[in-house]
Amino acid sequence: MIKRLLFLFTMTSIPLMAFSASSIKELEVLGETAIFTLSQPKVHQVPSCVSAEHHNKWAINLSSLQGQAMYSLLVTAVSKEQPVKVSSTQRCESIATIEQAAGVALHKKPTQASSQVPALYKSDGVTKLGNIIGQYRNETYYASEVGSKGPSIYILYEHTTGLLFLDAQCRGEAYSEYGLQKRPIYIRNLDYYGAKSHPDNIDDRLNTKGQVKVYESRVEYIDTVPETTCRYKGFMASMYSESVTKVIRYPHPLCGESACIIK
Repeated sequence: MIKRLLFLFTMTSIPLMAFSASSIKELEVLGETAIFTLSQPKVHQVPSCVSAEHHNKWAINLSSLQGQAMYSLLVTAVSKEQPVKVSSTQRCESIATIEQAAGVALHKKPTQASSQVPALYKSDGVTKLGNIIGQYRNETYYASEVGSKGPSIYILYEHTTGLLFLDAQCRGEAYSEYGLQKRPIYIRNLDYYGAKSHPDNIDDRLNTKGQVKVYESRVEYIDTVPETTCRYKGFMASMYSESVTKVIRYPHPLCGESACIIK
């Protein structure tokens, strides 16, 4: 529905004040409101309701069709690195201290080639999920290819404790003592999403493997570069509790077998 409404608002909105085109510096969604800032600061006389800290910000009401159409144009502008021209209502509506946008127009720069925008892909590296809008720690915000009311988010939950193996090279079946119970988590040293098998599955318990040496694999960061280690911990399989069970593959609903790819 949003895609069909992309340009309808240009016919119905009344741009009370229009300004020169500028690229988008920041774009975020708070509840039913989209807030964005342009790379060029405002030079016009803002309405008296605007606070000093929000002087350069614009607000859009996402609960209206016009607002959804404007937001779609903003997402397109971010993904294609194209400048936009914003018109003002000269009042504050969605948020009491932020100037309300009356309209948004997308401008092309035919003489200047845009650089490639980083995008989020499924683990196959082929299926594109959307262009990346921003990142914070393990969170990636992106504009979904299938369309959405606000930015979509991918959070990389990563298994950080060690895994146990019966192979001296830490290959083959992996077992886990801690973590991996609540949800499938990305396991970096196995490069797939997995979760622990339930202890009721007796064949999946480590302690049923007898007097066999157990090796621990860990991902250690050296100068921010991840390196995998494999060491014998001095224990036999039979010495572990029933809670130590095999790691089972569980594909991530968004990424697939492994973690999503940014490129």
